[in-house]
Amino acid sequence: MSIFIETGWVKPPHQIGGLDHLGVQAPCIQVYSQLLPGITNVTDRARYYSFYPWLITRFEQEGWRSEEEILLILRRAECLLTIISLQHEYVVQDGTDDHRAAMVGSDALYKAIEKLHLGERIKLSDYSSLDAGSDRYFANPAGGLGQYYFGALKNLSLLSGDTVGAVEVIKETGAVLAKAVDQYVYGDKFIQALTDNIVDESIINELSSFCPCKVKQSTEEVELLIGLMREGWGVLSTDNAVSADELHAGEFRSRTLAYMCILADSVAVHNKSFNLDIFRGLIYTACDTNGGTVKIPNKLNGTVDYWKVYQRNELLSVAMQGLFFAILRSAELSGKQLQDTKSLCNWFWHESTGKEVLSEFSERSNVSIKWLSNISDSLSSINNWTDENHEIQCMFRLRRLTTKQGVSNSEVAQVAKDSIFIIAALLFRNENKVDYDNAHFPDRYLEYYPVNLSSVRQDWEGVLSEMDINTAFSSFTKDRCLDAHLRVAMRKLRQQGQNTFRFEPREIGLVIKSIPGVANTTPRFKQATRILLDLGLLIKDGSLTKPSQSGYDFIEQVS
Repeated sequence: MSIFIETGWVKPPHQIGGLDHLGVQAPCIQVYSQLLPGITNVTDRARYYSFYPWLITRFEQEGWRSEEEILLILRRAECLLTIISLQHEYVVQDGTDDHRAAMVGSDALYKAIEKLHLGERIKLSDYSSLDAGSDRYFANPAGGLGQYYFGALKNLSLLSGDTVGAVEVIKETGAVLAKAVDQYVYGDKFIQALTDNIVDESIINELSSFCPCKVKQSTEEVELLIGLMREGWGVLSTDNAVSADELHAGEFRSRTLAYMCILADSVAVHNKSFNLDIFRGLIYTACDTNGGTVKIPNKLNGTVDYWKVYQRNELLSVAMQGLFFAILRSAELSGKQLQDTKSLCNWFWHESTGKEVLSEFSERSNVSIKWLSNISDSLSSINNWTDENHEIQCMFRLRRLTTKQGVSNSEVAQVAKDSIFIIAALLFRNENKVDYDNAHFPDRYLEYYPVNLSSVRQDWEGVLSEMDINTAFSSFTKDRCLDAHLRVAMRKLRQQGQNTFRFEPREIGLVIKSIPGVANTTPRFKQATRILLDLGLLIKDGSLTKPSQSGYDFIEQVS
């Protein structure tokens, strides 16, 4: 009797850097997704919201309906559109990013522009081909539509289909928008260029009306796009009833966009640039860079409260990441071998850098809840968010310190201190005691993400409250930082086969692999601002960004 035994190697899990190592960012993502439906982290330009419905409409008119034809011509069309934007930037020389910014394949297609400027004709298929090479504009077979915009345009009821290769325009909505586009652009010339597959500089110049900077000059198109952002697809199809969920989504989006216009105005008044870091301070405090209260229409109060929830959780996320970084970096610098997460946290808070940080405030009560309350008393007033002792500035400092090379022991101490200040502010500022009261999550959502504002408050007002501060932070960081990371990394390993462990428990003790710096979530600020600029609701005035008259009209209509 013979026995056949087959032996195989087990492939190790794929090692990646990973994101959200503590599972604390998810509530932020859930909140900003509710506030800006239809705008995602990769949908940067208003032009694409109308261009794709127009393009697919023309596909139908040309009889290009097979999946092979759609994908072939789609990729060619995206190349042509981006080349138009690059050429228009070259022609107008206005020093703005209104043309090429966030256009699909813009970096790769500079080579095509250089050839055009030498008087050469180029074949679009040389750049739209799926063959890997330095000239290929984009790797995804379904182009930028498939990778970036398809989901958003389906959610806005402009396109339908299970895949890009089977995409269709919804006649009651997308086709209405496509018709408006067709009234402004040289559509036949564009389609002819796709068919010929060869263009020169004169043809590209003739097609400049397709440049994304031109959207605001296409009167009916821009009015429909503004209406789409304000009300949803109902503005395109008045004969069909819009569901309550869609109406709700439209309210969230339009009120957030109006709020952003108001915030941009409040910043421009003080000659400051409107950027993401400024936005974070504004939404957390509803105060401008000089500490003055931003005047908000009553109808937008719910939106203001929602954004405060986002920024509170963002602060918590940064603080927890900061503590995680400080403990691991301190152990790495010391070279000390510790057996488990409990030993590591006890060492950090009772013997190492954490002890030094806590001892700076030794004259205060050592009972943890009173100690943290006293710490909060030393913070700047909430409206003075540009002061270096404010939690907003602590957040920026944490991000800066933990992403630099060679963080020293003194810098580790600052990271721990800033993290503690943020936690104290979240627990004891009156404005923060509502936690998530002004936001709605799916049932049991926070149970899946146990490191959150509510659980942290329960920790410090419950089992940790009467402990001495060193023991309290040791227990807190063991459970909510180090053990939380192990749980999150194990879940990703089990569900996705990805190894995201930043440290590993082994027989010799804990082995630190790599220490992630503090990272913020990206709440679609850049994308929403760019779309507002494309639609002419915001305008650039030198380094300032402020509402146009259309922007003020939009605010009034929404609020």
